[in-house]
Amino acid sequence: MFNTQSFRPDPLLRKVISHYQLVNTEFESPFTERCLLPKVTQQISFNLGNDHTIYDLDNQEYIPSSNLIGQNNRICRIRIFNGMSRFIINLQPMGWYKLSGIPARCFINRSVSLQQLLGNGISDFNLELRLCSDIKEQILLLDSFFMVRLFSRKLKHRNIDHAVQLIEEAKGNISINQLEREAFITRRTLERHFLEQTGLFPKMFARIIRFNEAVKYLEKNQKPNWTYFFNCLGYCDQSHFINEFRHFAGCLPSHYYNQPTEFETALKF
Repeated sequence: MFNTQSFRPDPLLRKVISHYQLVNTEFESPFTERCLLPKVTQQISFNLGNDHTIYDLDNQEYIPSSNLIGQNNRICRIRIFNGMSRFIINLQPMGWYKLSGIPARCFINRSVSLQQLLGNGISDFNLELRLCSDIKEQILLLDSFFMVRLFSRKLKHRNIDHAVQLIEEAKGNISINQLEREAFITRRTLERHFLEQTGLFPKMFARIIRFNEAVKYLEKNQKPNWTYFFNCLGYCDQSHFINEFRHFAGCLPSHYYNQPTEFETALKF
């Protein structure tokens, strides 16, 4: 069983951080295994409990105590042990780049030690987070930590916020030509800055957004109205959707219907 509490960051941070989550596990068995669906965002997590409670089955390694979880363009398989306790910071699509200035393209389908990326002070911060007297104090500490990083960093980069917004508003059903026109940016420049700031090319970014919109719809409607998939999400036909689903989830939609607990989206975990 996952016990999850969600919290909003300070309003000044919401352009880079979607929400915080405190996640604890209580299983009857020693561990459970999950497939994390593709996502366009990164997450930062700080361990509050025992070490070695999340194992990356794809890369065959334990998740570091404090880490950056990169965006992924395929399912990622993890093993979660009983007694896991972590604070997870769910970032906006370009949140990591805006907070760190480190290109997001380096972290696709990977989990990397935050200490390796940001220095030894991370261990001290993680300890301070553990020693807080309550959740309110932990949230204030997280807000302070990220506020300093956001406002002390002056990045000179092409702003692609509007292009990202266009993709999200279209639920991924938008062409690169349309993005070029509406964001007033050339394809080459768009692709370069998307890769640097989100870690994905714009076409892949849009495909993952569209796939996750389809998953949300399927979770609410096990007898889908295919007109929604074709008109709203832009799949050519049922075969196109099934092939796309199998590409990202590694299984047919029918398997997802029958075994939903095998999968976790970024927001659920």
